[in-house]
Amino acid sequence: MLLAVCATILPAAVAAPPTYRQVLAPVEAGIDIPVDLYWPANAPRALVIVAPNSGGLADPYFDPELQQATYRPDHRGGLVEALTGQGYAVAFFSLRGFAPLRECAHGDHFAARATDFATHCVNSEVRGTANLVTTTADTEAVFHALSALTLTGKLPQVALAFSEGMHHVTLLAGQGRIAPAGIVGAGGPTAPLSALWAYQMQRGFYVRMVQKAFDRCRAPTLDLDRVFACAEARPLAATRAGLQEFLGATAVSPATLAARRQYAQALYRQALAHYAGDVSDEVMPGTFGGVRVPAVWNGSYYSQVFQTRASTVVQLQGYTGKTIYLFGQLDYLQLPDPGACAASPRCSIRTIDAVGHGLEDESGIPPAHAVQAIVDAVNTVSAIAPAPAAAAPDTGKR
Repeated sequence: MLLAVCATILPAAVAAPPTYRQVLAPVEAGIDIPVDLYWPANAPRALVIVAPNSGGLADPYFDPELQQATYRPDHRGGLVEALTGQGYAVAFFSLRGFAPLRECAHGDHFAARATDFATHCVNSEVRGTANLVTTTADTEAVFHALSALTLTGKLPQVALAFSEGMHHVTLLAGQGRIAPAGIVGAGGPTAPLSALWAYQMQRGFYVRMVQKAFDRCRAPTLDLDRVFACAEARPLAATRAGLQEFLGATAVSPATLAARRQYAQALYRQALAHYAGDVSDEVMPGTFGGVRVPAVWNGSYYSQVFQTRASTVVQLQGYTGKTIYLFGQLDYLQLPDPGACAASPRCSIRTIDAVGHGLEDESGIPPAHAVQAIVDAVNTVSAIAPAPAAAAPDTGKR
């Protein structure tokens, strides 16, 4: 009885928070990529390396994370706690030209944090050299650097790639340039990047949705709510905003749809023609949170994207590990055919209910069931994949 009473008053055991440290991955003369490394309480079973999407940031949910009342740089959509809780070490990295996010996203509200990021976190000179080819090479360099460290070199590597990151990871794994024990893609396309960009730039998702709405609800015009209702599409905030931007209005008619579709197609053809030439001296500016960023890509990024021909599944054909593609049911990109993995024998596709492209819900951050789907996929590819290649000698680089 005394033991039972003591058990009721003693505090419950709380899992120790993951250990954080930063390591550097040298990618080119004078350019290092900082890698955020999280370590579980006990000896890790493997190292999950998170390859970023085309935005290139070490947090796949950075924008909505900044919009929370308190910015938590170690949250990463809940992935850090979920994966370290399963016994994995986890590595996050931004692409070349970005400073560590914890060092330059300060402020009491989103606008202040976004301004701090845009003005202090982006090295425009380095970002002006970033294109599709350098991103593949930088991704490879991060995997190799982590293989060479004493701390991480003996751990099997599992790739968790978001969106465009799947292009780089599958290309590298298929060519034997990296040897992950398994690969998980979150919104990573099965199609070639050229097809993905063509679909996006021509606003294929919105064209299909509005056309479906008119096919089901024959009316002279439809407002945004009716478009989603008639198309039986569940809107996320970003999807609704994208539709309004495409239409340039809050209502649409069949004639308006035809005109907007032609306009989007014309812009795409202009881009194809422009980037068919030598644009290596062009630097593409951008914005973040309404703040201008002088350089986000080199113009050759688009030239290289438009020239991609192989699907990520085809790129995997030289890879012998297990690959799982995870797609959100509400993805703004066209979901793959269930048979899209046929070209790769150890590849499978899973669809997650009620989430979008990055497996996020209305908040912009993945709900518990989506995080669990990622963890389950990582567990699956880790358990049945072959052992990784032997680690390279320690370079001493930290």
